[in-house]
Amino acid sequence: MAYTTLLLDDEPLALDRLRRLLAQYPDDFKLVGQAQNGEEGRQMIESLRPQVIFLDIEMPVLNGFEMLARLQHLPYVILPLLTKTTPSAPLKRTRSIIS
Repeated sequence: MAYTTLLLDDEPLALDRLRRLLAQYPDDFKLVGQAQNGEEGRQMIESLRPQVIFLDIEMPVLNGFEMLARLQHLPYVILPLLTKTTPSAPLKRTRSIIS
């Protein structure tokens, strides 16, 4: 059974690449939504109640840590440590941390 999953990142390129990466694992992750700031992410987590979130720390409105502190429903959190990207530079996945 796939984990219900929410993506939270303010960078469209990072969201796109995370979506493509997760699409390679349909038996493991079911994408239920995405948010581009911490407040939008908090609201989506509370309403959708995903099992897993991929969380960017530096986001507008609320950063990732501020958002986590305000949650009532706490899913598994994956912090993708990714290099900065530009349209001409490929994304390099270094490692992820589950807490």
